[in-house]
Amino acid sequence: MINNWIDDCVVLSYKDYGDRARLVNILTRQYGKVTGVLNNFTRFNLSVCDIAEVEYRSKKSGSIGYLSLKSSRPTWIHIISRKRHLLVCQAVCSDLNNSLHHNIRYPDIFDMTIDVINDMSSHSDQEVVCLYLYFCIRLLRLLGYGFDDRCSSCGSVAEFIEYGGKSVCSLCKRVEMYFSIPRSWKYWNDGDTKYFVSDDLKNTFEIVDHFFENHFGPSKNSFRSMLINAVM
Repeated sequence: MINNWIDDCVVLSYKDYGDRARLVNILTRQYGKVTGVLNNFTRFNLSVCDIAEVEYRSKKSGSIGYLSLKSSRPTWIHIISRKRHLLVCQAVCSDLNNSLHHNIRYPDIFDMTIDVINDMSSHSDQEVVCLYLYFCIRLLRLLGYGFDDRCSSCGSVAEFIEYGGKSVCSLCKRVEMYFSIPRSWKYWNDGDTKYFVSDDLKNTFEIVDHFFENHFGPSKNSFRSMLINAVM
């Protein structure tokens, strides 16, 4: 059965496929994570973390199809001189590539990823690390791993903001942001739940890194390791 469609996507990864082609993993809005062959590929027309519109063509369901680029919006252009922001881009895409299954729709994860990419350039070096950590926690919640990313005071799902030197809920601004870790997570369990504060970067990175390594394989995201080294 012929499978043709056009959709928006985020580029997650690519590798060589012949002389002038690449095998590209993308996260699409309507079709989830998809792998396709992109011919006449150069790093100037498409890079990891770019937002693009692509056409996908496959002669039969289940086989790897071919991608053609309809339009693209390079992400790296706006952060080319900001090493930590580039690391966050790579880490976000690596986490998605390692944790998502093919051909399953993840509309909430797709929208969250687009928001993170669009918002990244407006953040400082310190803030963009918080943005990445919050992305990781929300990704794990949306994948069903039991994380609770609601504010412990007002109960809403909110973003980090800097307020009085703390990372606080962007809505109520009353308390520091806490996250609840599932009881089944025995490595970090010291009772019913283990709580950690969002602006404790070392502790948060250790928790997130430990979880990803145990569930998706060790050392799959070297960019997260580089970020950890950058903030310690």
